[in-house]
Formats: sequence, C-alpha cells, structure tokens
Amino acid sequence: MGAWGYDNFECDSAYDALALLLDHLIDKIKTSFKHDTDKLLDGEGEGQIIANIDILLTLCTHYEAYPDLMAIQVQEWKKDYLAAFDYDMNERNATESDYAVNRRAVIAGTFDKLYTLAQEYEN
Repeated sequence: MGAWGYDNFECDSAYDALALLLDHLIDKIKTSFKHDTDKLLDGEGEGQIIANIDILLTLCTHYEAYPDLMAIQVQEWKKDYLAAFDYDMNERNATESDYAVNRRAVIAGTFDKLYTLAQEYEN
C-alpha cells in the first residue's frame, strides 16, 4: 500500500522497520534463554532478558503491534526465569527480603504482560 498519511508510522516501510526491531529483541531474549536455567541471572537476566521484554512491551504498546511469539513460550520463559530468581534469592538467604518479594512481583508482572500480548497475537 505504501503511504496512507503524513505521520511517521503511516507507511509500510515504517512498520517493516518496527517488525525488524521487534524480531531482533525477540531473538536476543530467545538466545538468553538458551543458557542453563541456573545461569539466567548471570549478567543476562536483569540486563538482557527483562530489559528487552520491557522494551518489546513498550514498543508494542506504543505502536499497537504484536510480537511474533507463542503464549506457551512466554509461560515457559516465566517459569524458568522465576525458578532461577528464586534459586538466586535462596542462595543469598534473601527470599523474604523486600527486594526479593517486590522484584519477583515486577518480573512476574512483566512476563504476564508479554503473555497477554502473545495471546492477543495468537487470536
């Protein structure tokens, strides 16, 4: 179709660029999950996985786009990531700390938002 308006995202090529960026973020997340579950938090988790999921969510929300993800995959990621987080907090004897409780809730909520978006994409 080409262009249908004057705004930055009223043309096919802008959405093509956005799709490439979303795919790149998804690839980075998938690559991070290829590590052993107990190593998810070793530099990858907070700095890569959760940050990239949040960036992905922000872009999808702002541009009304959907990631090319299956909801079941997001569920697996959440399960694996939270297991690694719980293990890490247990190793630090910090399972009941304010940080652990609140951070875990934020992480779970981030995955839940991505799960909802993936479900919408599937439908």
